[in-house]
Amino acid sequence: MERFLTESKSEFPQLYYEHVHRYLLAKEHIEGGNVLDLACGSGYGSRILAEKAEAVTGIDISEEAIKSASATYKKSNLKYKIANCYDTKLPAESFDYIISFETIEHLDSPELLLDEVKRILKPDGLLIISSPDKLEYTDKSPVKNEFHKKELYHEELKKELELRFKNCSFAKQRMVAGSLILSDSKFSKNTQCGVYYGDHRGSRYSISLPEGLYSVAFCSNSVLPSLRLGIFENKLDSAINWDAREQIIPQRQKVQELELELANAKKQLLLKDEQLGNIASSITPLDQGIKDLIQREKVFIDHTREIDELKSKYFDLQQDKRDREKIQQELAEQRLDQIETLKEVLAQKDGQISTLGAQLSENEEQMTEANHNLENLESRNGVLCSENEKLKVEVSKLGQSVIERQARSEEEIADLENTISIIKKENETCVSRLKVEISTLETELLNSEDSKKELLNNLDICKIEIESLLNSVSDIEANSLAAQTRIDLLSKDLSKSVSEKNSIDELNQTLHENLKESNNQIEQLNIRLSDYVDRLEKETYYHQNFEQRYDHLKSTFSWKVTTPLRAIRRTLSRVFK
Repeated sequence: MERFLTESKSEFPQLYYEHVHRYLLAKEHIEGGNVLDLACGSGYGSRILAEKAEAVTGIDISEEAIKSASATYKKSNLKYKIANCYDTKLPAESFDYIISFETIEHLDSPELLLDEVKRILKPDGLLIISSPDKLEYTDKSPVKNEFHKKELYHEELKKELELRFKNCSFAKQRMVAGSLILSDSKFSKNTQCGVYYGDHRGSRYSISLPEGLYSVAFCSNSVLPSLRLGIFENKLDSAINWDAREQIIPQRQKVQELELELANAKKQLLLKDEQLGNIASSITPLDQGIKDLIQREKVFIDHTREIDELKSKYFDLQQDKRDREKIQQELAEQRLDQIETLKEVLAQKDGQISTLGAQLSENEEQMTEANHNLENLESRNGVLCSENEKLKVEVSKLGQSVIERQARSEEEIADLENTISIIKKENETCVSRLKVEISTLETELLNSEDSKKELLNNLDICKIEIESLLNSVSDIEANSLAAQTRIDLLSKDLSKSVSEKNSIDELNQTLHENLKESNNQIEQLNIRLSDYVDRLEKETYYHQNFEQRYDHLKSTFSWKVTTPLRAIRRTLSRVFK
């Protein structure tokens, strides 16, 4: 089983940064609560999470890993447990946060892990999970990870998570080398954070991470929190790297100087070898001359002194030869030492050249992709320009349509105001007519001398009933029944006077007719008022819909783009007026 240990940082610095960065990211999104670290491994990540969590449970299938984690990474709110990721035996809906980093690719059935996570995560809980993107991690790399059983492409992981959670947000991760520019306090609303990728010969800007090696997902069936993504910097490593870079530059200069000295030493050594060869070649004829001199000793007695001198020179030359051989041997030993040193330096340079070659290949690939993206952007820019022209025409038509609709709306509002004025006038006319009828009834009641008091009382009652009639139909009907009852009582009391009874009957009949007519008028008014309300509601709905469409139009990209055009149009219209 593949497992990362923080102790191997110096041996695998890239893995250290990737693993620790993910756990620091998870810690930033934890606010108390119960946390599960799924496949916790050596336990360093669980210890990081315990700094902000209320309680942390780290589970792993390896008994050895759990024992090591329990002994190495301890905290009062942290516990470890041996468990299978497919079947944790943990209670359902018991965790506020579940963290699973680089686990799913080690399983034959990743979907079983996700089902178990959904079972034990609370309905409003948050899952933070990561997995290598097969496209970047394996397909583009000649090296395969023997511990990975089933790697997922980014879109495959996205599909599996979105099947199980309502809200998902995705990010990418990879190691980078470069410079960082961030706000000194916090970002304003008009500030955007992204990546510049390339070099001094050309670069591109992107708010997403190109060629991310790992996929990182935030999933929940509730609303996702505000995500805090960023760069993980180890200040100590940064300082060490820059110090090492500053030390490498003078070392490179020293290497160049040593190479120059070595070249000069080689030239001098060649010259000395040539001189030794000349001396050796001169020794042979001298030996022959000595032999000749010995043979001719009797003949060349006079040359004895010269022979002695030649012998002396010969001995001197032999001593010089031995001295030169000694010097040559010392130089050879020094040269061997220098060669060994240079071999080591050359080996280091070969490694640097290989690294630079790989970086150059990667930069060339990035440049090719960047050129391809530029071509796509240029073609897309052309399409957007044509669409912008179309939108300008549509906006112009829409603006004309808006002006026409506004004019029609103003005309309809004026018609409605006229209708309301007519209804008010008709209502006033109806009230005036009712007042006239009341006056007539008062006159008729005054003509009845014998029942003056009773009729006056009845008249007052009728006045009250008619005034109530203007407020509501139900009150009018109730008052009408009351008037009928009172009239019946008056009829019984005045049964002796036939003429008065007839007058009362006529008065009653007239009152009923007036009430009936008033009811009809009120019903007509209600019908017209209902029609007016319906028309007013329709007009209000149309006006609101128009305002919504107008607000939406103002928020669109085409509206913002054509703002200068509208300003120019208004200016021209004022000028030509």
